Amino acid sequence: TDEWATIRGDLKVFPNPVSDALTVQFDLVKDTEVTLQVTNVNGQSILVDRQFLKSGKYSEPLNVSQIPDGIYFLHFLSDGQPMTKKFVVVH
Repeated sequence: TDEWATIRGDLKVFPNPVSDALTVQFDLVKDTEVTLQVTNVNGQSILVDRQFLKSGKYSEPLNVSQIPDGIYFLHFLSDGQPMTKKFVVVH
């Protein structure tokens, strides 16, 4: 295992495509600050959610109902390696 990893397993993002609430699932191996950032294809930040979380499993809803249709990227940032998942918003 990677001693620098902050999540166990994979980062899951669903449903995809999404219209109102995107669910982000992850399992933290340690207490850490987590930033979930949504950017558009031009790299502009659309939404940022930063919080300090205890170790454990999480299923975080992100409200994307006000975001225009298009392709977006969810960036998961913490102590470990940043992870990125692509998703599509369709209303």
